Amino acid sequence: MPYDIPRELMWYRYGSWMMLYGSGGHLVGFSTSRWLSRHDSDTTDTMGLWSRCHDEQCSHLSPNEVPGWLVAVRVLECVGVVLIAMWLLKYLCMKVQTDEPPFKWWTRLTRLEEILAIFLGCITLPAVGVFGVASANDTELKDFSLSWSFWLVVGGASISTLGGFVIAIKRIPAFSAPKPNTRTIGPTGRGRQLEGGANNTRSAQHAVGEAPRRHGDVTNIFNVSAEADYQRGRNSPYCWTDVGHSPPVYSLAVAPGHTVHSGGERNPHPSTQVLDFSFSPPPPYEAVVNELPPPYQALPSAPNLP
Repeated sequence: MPYDIPRELMWYRYGSWMMLYGSGGHLVGFSTSRWLSRHDSDTTDTMGLWSRCHDEQCSHLSPNEVPGWLVAVRVLECVGVVLIAMWLLKYLCMKVQTDEPPFKWWTRLTRLEEILAIFLGCITLPAVGVFGVASANDTELKDFSLSWSFWLVVGGASISTLGGFVIAIKRIPAFSAPKPNTRTIGPTGRGRQLEGGANNTRSAQHAVGEAPRRHGDVTNIFNVSAEADYQRGRNSPYCWTDVGHSPPVYSLAVAPGHTVHSGGERNPHPSTQVLDFSFSPPPPYEAVVNELPPPYQALPSAPNLP
């Protein structure tokens, strides 16, 4: 099944749709010959980057008919098309992927989209600006006016660039590690120790400020362990597992919109586990200790939360 973006990362989907639709409009405008048009009583003349048409009969522009400013626009537009092709290749690779990518590749791919979109805007928008100004000042084209192919490129490049900015603006808080507010859960006096039995839930809640737990406030808990959870990009929700058992038995699940950093260490005392958590934003908020889903097996004394 192709990789599906989590609900919390819908901003990425919106930005990708903007880039996809904008790129489609850009390519249509690039390849058609309706950048300029002139309508007489009986005839219609049009001109694009590559051809010129009289009524329905079109011919390629000869080198003698191509002014220097049009050559520059062609070069910039071709570079823009290459950037679009690179983005489409990356987009298709992510759509056909059968498993979630490692976290570092996920962040690199989103950064690549941002860079491609912003470069596309920096290259294409000045190119269409040059085309609009130069064609208006060209004496041979004084009777022509800008037509729909030109505006498709302008709109497509603008939407694609805006989509890249949407991804960039929303990625920064989603993937950056904010400064944590550290709390320790353990037998050191800074919190309560996590032991077997139903007290696990209350201990975790007490350590983060006695936040009441309501059903549905905590989303699914992933069966991954310790710091690999954050590195793999499974950030919905951020989870930290009990490092006192192998495989881990309990996991601290944080409500959506909160972040967990840092790690833990095993307590020499065999009946307890010392976990050092960092929370951002600061507690109190929803936090519970729950069973891990299969394939991990919880201890018989593990709480069975609804």
